[in-house]
Amino acid sequence: MSERLKIAICDDETRAVSIISASVTSIFAEHGIPVQLETFLHPGDLVERLMSRAFDLVFLDINMPGMDGVEMGKLLNSKASDTEIIFCSSQLDRVYDTFQVHPFGFVRKNRFMDDIAEVISRYIEYRKTSANNDDETISFKDGQGIISINIQSLKYIESARNTQTLYFDGAEEPRRIYSSMDALEKALKEHDYIRIHKGFLVSCRYIKRIDAKGCDLTTGETLPVGRSYHRGAMESYLGYAHIHGNFF
Repeated sequence: MSERLKIAICDDETRAVSIISASVTSIFAEHGIPVQLETFLHPGDLVERLMSRAFDLVFLDINMPGMDGVEMGKLLNSKASDTEIIFCSSQLDRVYDTFQVHPFGFVRKNRFMDDIAEVISRYIEYRKTSANNDDETISFKDGQGIISINIQSLKYIESARNTQTLYFDGAEEPRRIYSSMDALEKALKEHDYIRIHKGFLVSCRYIKRIDAKGCDLTTGETLPVGRSYHRGAMESYLGYAHIHGNFF
């Protein structure tokens, strides 16, 4: 990613634009990535700029005069499908509204420093991702030796202390392995498995719908979503769904 990234920030609050600009520039610089940044205080100015410039990444507020961020996101999608969108807002009640424009992520203004660093790191990894990450099998070391698992059919893992039960799609019977859930989570993270509960690790490709009430799978099961895991699971699934077009 040696070429300069073209980034736009659109927010009707001058202070917010200043903070976002400084943070975005600093975080990308830490990764050795040069950026070309443009800022806009009104959506109309960004619309006009889009007539002559395409951006790699756009940070949008939601509540803005004239055109809100969701409508702006729809316009961006129609003009430049390669542009990634990150919403930066305090309007947490509208996070689901943003899903219709397939944003890359959502930064909470009241948790700005934590969220901005995480979402930019994820964006950088996304840019580096290659098709080589689609391996069909992965090997685990458990108490009885090395076992290989077909991760294309592995739906989810249920934990019972140091014994984990792996559930597969199709006729394959569940398998038990002796390992910690934390170790499995670390090994499977790059293969789009997310922790939704202390006792459950699930494949994003099998998620039909996820919210605070539970996680429905395409195969009919419903798994619990832990209160402390809900936010992280939603953010991770949002990133996966954006890349793979798997929105519910």
